[in-house]
Amino acid sequence: MNDDSEQLAIIISVAAAVAVIAAVAVVLAIVIIAIFAFAILVTNTRSAPPDPTQVRLTQVVSGIRQPVFVTHAGDATNRLFIVSKLGDIYVFENGALQTVPFLNISGQLHPDTFQRPEAQSGLQSVAFDPDYANNGFLYTAYTDLDGKAALARYHVSDDPNLVDWSSRQLIAAFDLGAPPVTSEGIPQLSNGARHITFGPDGLLYYSLGDSGLTDLGAGLLPNSMRGTILRLDVNSQSAEPYSIPASNPFVSSAGLPEVWVYGLHNPWRFSFDRSTGDLYLGDVGAANWEEVDFLAADSPAGQTFGWSYYEGNSVLFGEINSNPAPANAVMPVLEYPHDDDACAIIGGYMYRGSLLPNLSGVYTYGDYCSGKVWAAYRDASGVWQSALLMDTDYQISSFGEDDAGELYLVDFGGGIYRFELGEETR
Repeated sequence: MNDDSEQLAIIISVAAAVAVIAAVAVVLAIVIIAIFAFAILVTNTRSAPPDPTQVRLTQVVSGIRQPVFVTHAGDATNRLFIVSKLGDIYVFENGALQTVPFLNISGQLHPDTFQRPEAQSGLQSVAFDPDYANNGFLYTAYTDLDGKAALARYHVSDDPNLVDWSSRQLIAAFDLGAPPVTSEGIPQLSNGARHITFGPDGLLYYSLGDSGLTDLGAGLLPNSMRGTILRLDVNSQSAEPYSIPASNPFVSSAGLPEVWVYGLHNPWRFSFDRSTGDLYLGDVGAANWEEVDFLAADSPAGQTFGWSYYEGNSVLFGEINSNPAPANAVMPVLEYPHDDDACAIIGGYMYRGSLLPNLSGVYTYGDYCSGKVWAAYRDASGVWQSALLMDTDYQISSFGEDDAGELYLVDFGGGIYRFELGEETR
C-alpha cells in the first residue's frame, strides 16, 4: 500500500470513530433529557399552588341522567365511557355522544336506585381490563337487586361501541349486611362506594363503603368487607370467577382474604398515580370531617385508615368512643370540615396530562355539595398543602381521566367537563 492509500485509510478510520463518538453522544444526550423529563413528569412536589386563573372547565357532554363516573378503555382510541347511576354506559367519541348505550344493566339494579336520586346505589363504575385492546373484557360495579355489592364481567361485541350482553358473567355479589330502613320500612342504601379500577399490578381493586351501618367500633378489624378496598385476581386460571392474590395480607391470618386495606367509611373514589403507582383516596366523613388518604406504591398491604375510631385526624365522638385506638393507622394527608356547604369529598387524580403544565404534581379533589375543586400538592419540604382551584355550582360526583391523562369533572346534574388551559369564564 502506498503512502496516499495509508493516509486515506487513516482519515476514513478517524472519521468513522468520530461518527461513532458523535452518535454515542447523541444517544447519551437523549437518555439524559428523557431521564430529566421523566423526573419532571413524576414530580409530586411544588414550590407554590397552581394558578387558578390558568384552568377552566369546558363542557363536552350534556344531558346524561345522573352521571357518576367517566373513564377510558386504555386502548388508544381516545374514547370516553360515561357511567349513569341508572344503569347506562355511554361512549363519547370524536366529539360526539353515541345515542345507543354501550351497555345497559338497569334491570340488574336495586329498586332504591330509581326511587331516591340521593341513594348511593345503582351502577357506580366501570373498569376495563389492562389488556382490553386484545381481550375485550370490562367490569361493572353496582348494587344488585338484593342490595349486594356486585361485580360482573362483559365482553365487547364486534361493534366496538356495543357490549355483547350475552357475555355477562357474575364475578361476585358481596353481602354487606342489611341496610338501615326508614319508618316505612324502605331500605336506605347509603355509603355505597362501589368503585373499581385495575392497579399497576394488573389486579382489580374494589372499594366498599360501610353501607350506612355506622357504629362505634365498625371497620376496626379486617373481618368484614364493609369499609374496605378488596384486591382480586379476575384473570387467574382458577375455576372460580376470581382468585385471591397470594400477596393479599389476610390470606393466612385473621381477616377476610379479599381485603387489601380497611378502616374506611365511604371511599367514594380512589385512583392510582399512572406514573408512580401511589394510591390517592377520598373518604367521605360521617359527622365532621372529609379526608384525603395516601399510600405510597411501596407501602405494605393490610393497613387500616382508622375508621371508625378516627374521622379525619380527630377521634370520632371522642366523648363516648371507648374503643382502643388502632395501631399504626394511616392518617389523612389532608382534611376539611363540614362547613361552607361541604358534605362529601370526591376523590380525583394526580394530574399526569400534558395540556396543563400548571397542574403538574397536583392531585385534584372536590366536594359534592359545595362544588369546590381543590389542588393538593406537597411543597418543597414534602408537607401536604391544599389550595382552592375553582368554585363551581356543580354537584361533583366524580373526576376522570382520558387515555392521555387529561382530567374531567362529572356533574351529577348531567354534564361532563374537561379541564383546559385558560381562565374560567363562568
